[in-house]
Amino acid sequence: MSASTDHLYNLDQRFRDGDDHSALSLWVPSERISLHRIDAPTAPLRKWPSLIPWMLEERILGSVDEVHFALGERFDDGSIDVYAVDRSDMREWQRVAENAGVVALRMLPDYLALPWEQGRISVAWHAGRCLVRHSASQGFAAQPALAWAMVERLMAAETIRRDCRSAYRMPIVFRTIYATRRRSIRRSQTGKWPRCRLQST
Repeated sequence: MSASTDHLYNLDQRFRDGDDHSALSLWVPSERISLHRIDAPTAPLRKWPSLIPWMLEERILGSVDEVHFALGERFDDGSIDVYAVDRSDMREWQRVAENAGVVALRMLPDYLALPWEQGRISVAWHAGRCLVRHSASQGFAAQPALAWAMVERLMAAETIRRDCRSAYRMPIVFRTIYATRRRSIRRSQTGKWPRCRLQST
């Protein structure tokens, strides 16, 4: 992880130094962000910001006027990724950053901090919260029981190779596993998830 990136949850450890604001990219809670893959509008690109909210209206809980949309990756088949987050969450994250003396250059769901390779699922555990990344852009965060059930569905849907390696060196201590389709990595009888130790920084 580069020095210009930090997690929202770590900003309370920072101390303000007068009015000298640091500019950072921020990892933010993945459970507050939804990712939607849709067919790209046929209209000119300049019209997309006004069209995409209404294309996603039936998928969004609440009013689309209260949701911030950000374009993600575009694909050869004509589809695009769109990230959606409540504007109230954006305002709160910006308030936290401002109080920490930070200017947020961009905000990204924190599951994107996990490594990903084709055919693998990356899972991270921190303080009872699980992050999962299962493609270049897709992932989620959930409580352990729900996260494991979702991982098992992913494993049943595709071939996943087993491996164990460190996550990116985020300022949160992660323990990361890679799960296999054959479920050779399982929860123990105590209900705990398997873990592997991170490389030292």
